[in-house]
Amino acid sequence: LTLVVYVDNLTFIRQVKYLSQLGGRDLPNVVRKILKKIFSHELSEKINFTGRNGKLSYESMKIRQVIKGK
Repeated sequence: LTLVVYVDNLTFIRQVKYLSQLGGRDLPNVVRKILKKIFSHELSEKINFTGRNGKLSYESMKIRQVIKGK
């Protein structure tokens, strides 16, 4: 699955709706499932929240807004 980062409001709404259907037993479980669906293992090793140590910053990614649903 490759998600295109939303370019308009309709795409954003569709992505949020799709990811919200993944479900899980609690919030941490849901977030893990969503991140696994979006990022490959190889890419996830190159990301951290702030972008320290030469990694990509999850904090500044537009996909973060999709995951939060805001």
